[in-house]
Amino acid sequence: MKHNAETAWEVLHHCRTQPGTQPDGSIDPKAFAAFIDEAREFCRQADRLAVCDITIGSVLAHAPSDTDGTWPRLLVRDALDRFDRGDMRRGFYTGVFNKRGVTSRAYDAGGAARQSEWKFV
Repeated sequence: MKHNAETAWEVLHHCRTQPGTQPDGSIDPKAFAAFIDEAREFCRQADRLAVCDITIGSVLAHAPSDTDGTWPRLLVRDALDRFDRGDMRRGFYTGVFNKRGVTSRAYDAGGAARQSEWKFV
């Protein structure tokens, strides 16, 4: 059981393909919605809905753009905009942030902005 849980974690946290993705790269809206609804229901029954939503949100952070260049595509925006998806939006935000990767510098190399570049709102 522990091995299965670890495998599931690895699959979910390394997933970059959107649910319902077809061989031509399009996303089937019904399959997309069905995946999210079914995953959420299984996790709701196991009292793990928040973790489920956060994980789905991090997968959605890898969504491609719409044909007009708008990112993320409308299907993903609609899924995130539902009132009960706060944890999914949080996972999406974290996924977008984590996509940037890791950088490091020597303690004295860069990172300081010139004061003229600072903008306070």
